[in-house]
Amino acid sequence: MSSLSDSAAYMRGINNGYETKLQDDAPHLLNIDGDICHHIHNITKQFSSQLDPENHLPHLLDDIHKDLEFSANIKDDFFNICKILGVQEKQPKERVGHRWMSLYDSSKVFEEICDPLTLLYFSWLSAADKTLYQDSVFDIYKRHKVTAAGKQNIISIMRKLKAKNMTMLGRKRKERVCKKLFDKRRETDLLYNCILSIFPCFKAFVLAFETKKPMLHKLYDNIVTLFKNFLKWFVMAQDLRETGKKLASLDLTDSSKFILVDHIYTGECATILSSMPKEDSLEFKERLMTAYKTASMPKEDSLEFKERLMTAYKTTAVYMQKKMPLDNKLLTTLSLLDPLAFGQTETAILLKKLPSFFPSVSAPSF
Repeated sequence: MSSLSDSAAYMRGINNGYETKLQDDAPHLLNIDGDICHHIHNITKQFSSQLDPENHLPHLLDDIHKDLEFSANIKDDFFNICKILGVQEKQPKERVGHRWMSLYDSSKVFEEICDPLTLLYFSWLSAADKTLYQDSVFDIYKRHKVTAAGKQNIISIMRKLKAKNMTMLGRKRKERVCKKLFDKRRETDLLYNCILSIFPCFKAFVLAFETKKPMLHKLYDNIVTLFKNFLKWFVMAQDLRETGKKLASLDLTDSSKFILVDHIYTGECATILSSMPKEDSLEFKERLMTAYKTASMPKEDSLEFKERLMTAYKTTAVYMQKKMPLDNKLLTTLSLLDPLAFGQTETAILLKKLPSFFPSVSAPSF
């Protein structure tokens, strides 16, 4: 018997928790660890906190959701912009901190509606900023093949939104969003593209074990595969040919095992991180840092982001190594119950270990 739960006090309290009392009564029946899906969620939170310590992306998603949630008029205007652009009408997805993979789900929707959101918030820019970022609007028009009539309709919507009375909180919220969609657009693009590139493997793992069908025999193999897939983005390939037990003791503080920072996996961020020509002046680089349509990045800034990403990788890997049962003998043995492993002599030998975990049962034979 294995007991998996979250870390609520009544479940895992060291004195009066359910698992503590159960373990006292039947210590030979229990192999206790945290709920693996909770661990995965905490791993993604660990990664995000290292990559985005200021919560740039989560706060942006929260502000956008509140704007459209609190104002039916703004939501209607947003949907009208979506229609003109030919983008599916979707409301920004609420990010719920305790919900598994919520940041990934919200970022995915944000990517799909990013262009109409940009036009929506362009309405609240100052006249000077509108002149500075007007090329971003023209790019969106061109990308979505907006007609002259469509452009006029969008301009009318923008004027109406600009004249709209707002509360102090609403005004501050829109200022924060505008800053991240325009002044700091490059940082926004890097962060949400990073999440969309890296989190799918964690999302797939969680979905695989959110089923009614028992999947315990698949758990260990999936844990090891997930850990290896994560490590391969920044660890030398020759160090990933080990078993789960050896990976559990892999020295993740040894810098000689890491890929050079310039070659780590950056997913969809690669285009943004491409270097600018050296002859570009410092003045242009500083201006480009605040421009919406940044398609490239100064080399020193690109390296800084990759170093930040590398730090997030290493810290998260250490956390994964600590939390995931990579050397769990019970899960290793139960993985042999997979129908694909049946009929093998080695499987039969290893399954003889089961009675040591469950004294009340006999080892299966086949």
